[in-house]
Amino acid sequence: MVHVFPYWDFNEGQIIDVQACTNAPKVELFVNGVSQGEREIDHAKGRDIVPLWKVPYAEGEIRVVAYDEHGSAVAEKVRRSR
Repeated sequence: MVHVFPYWDFNEGQIIDVQACTNAPKVELFVNGVSQGEREIDHAKGRDIVPLWKVPYAEGEIRVVAYDEHGSAVAEKVRRSR
């Protein structure tokens, strides 16, 4: 499972803190199809449980993809501008 927040409707160029929650060991954020980077999550040690990206708002969509320990996508969530 994976969740992404906040909603995706702000002022153009505004820097937004985007966070994701997942039970997978790795998650990646995309803004309008462009990767903003992957984040490793160490559930056993409680580190980086809610990864954060600071990205400029752009109309369109954000998408997070959660990956298992083998690098296979196991879940994704999309939020779109209104």
